[in-house]
Amino acid sequence: MIKTNINRSSTHSSHSSSLHNNVLNNLATDDDFIKRRIDHMRQGNSHHFQREMPSGIVLEIRGQAMPGGGFVSTFSDITAPYRSKKSTATSQ
Repeated sequence: MIKTNINRSSTHSSHSSSLHNNVLNNLATDDDFIKRRIDHMRQGNSHHFQREMPSGIVLEIRGQAMPGGGFVSTFSDITAPYRSKKSTATSQ
């Protein structure tokens, strides 16, 4: 799944596009990134971030380790509230 997300340009933060481009162009970096993500999940660390997709959709992504093993990730479309908040901040 991590490799698929890298190929779809959806794994890396939108505010680190140079890192994202480097990862997509460097298999060794892909492998390193995948290893770091798996290590992070195996340690039981949760994650929460927002990602703007190339299509303009904004996703909220949350991940949590399960007590008996495994990891659950949820992807929620938060485009409308994100745009509204951004618009309000811009107009102030």
